[in-house]
Amino acid sequence: MLTIVASMEHEVAGLRRGLNALSAQAPGPLPPVDVQVIGIGKKESQKRVMALLERRRPSMAGDLGPDGLLLVGFAGAVDTRLPTGALCLSTRYYRAAQAEEISPISGAGDASGGQPYFTGDFIEPDQRMWQQSVDAACEAGVRISHLDSLTVDCLVSGAQEKASLGQSYPVGLVNMEDYWVAAAAAEAGVPFLSARVILDTSNQTLPAYLAGLAGSPLRPILAAVFMPWRIPALIQLGLQFHLARAVLTRFALSYIQYIRGLPESVGSTPGPAATSVGVN
Repeated sequence: MLTIVASMEHEVAGLRRGLNALSAQAPGPLPPVDVQVIGIGKKESQKRVMALLERRRPSMAGDLGPDGLLLVGFAGAVDTRLPTGALCLSTRYYRAAQAEEISPISGAGDASGGQPYFTGDFIEPDQRMWQQSVDAACEAGVRISHLDSLTVDCLVSGAQEKASLGQSYPVGLVNMEDYWVAAAAAEAGVPFLSARVILDTSNQTLPAYLAGLAGSPLRPILAAVFMPWRIPALIQLGLQFHLARAVLTRFALSYIQYIRGLPESVGSTPGPAATSVGVN
């Protein structure tokens, strides 16, 4: 069974609707796809994924394998070439380093020793799943970036902070789960892949209150009612959110159809995803 996980329900709501349409249009019963929400950040996501894998360990060979574990969700760009809606299929998932793990680049930066740069711990995706995802994205008409991702401990909201991370790590995007979910999958011997779509661009500063709005679909509405000066920022983020989710949904459905051997026309979701721009 293919298991798809995401940190927030908002990221997979479109996918759930698409799966219902896919089942209705298919000529016969489809192999099940399990969609789970695992929470935001290391503590929640790793705990829930490890529990999920542990429950399925007795039947692992016929359950999660060979389809594996697919993490889908939004990410923030630290590379200036990545626009909202870019699909990123990274080949390495880095984690944010501790101070003692960061070393300067020889000859770079100032006279004190150069630009700090992290070259250490990362996890790679399952190569079979990664190639399948590339093929599925091509079939769906979604252009791809292969820039690597960085897993951080907290929301990266400022353009200056994004620029600093882009200079300190060989990555193009940031999120809070890739490395930790990949580590849990590796420990369990389960094939893993992360597919991310850019929500906020590298030069975009997110509102400081955004983290408090992530947990409930009603919170942005209440914020707009009681604090109307936030409306322009919420509208802009809303437009970006709908584009990013459309791309994510289109890719995920295409991936499911690809590994099941279904034609793209079954359950397809035309829309802005087909014209999204990525970086190769």
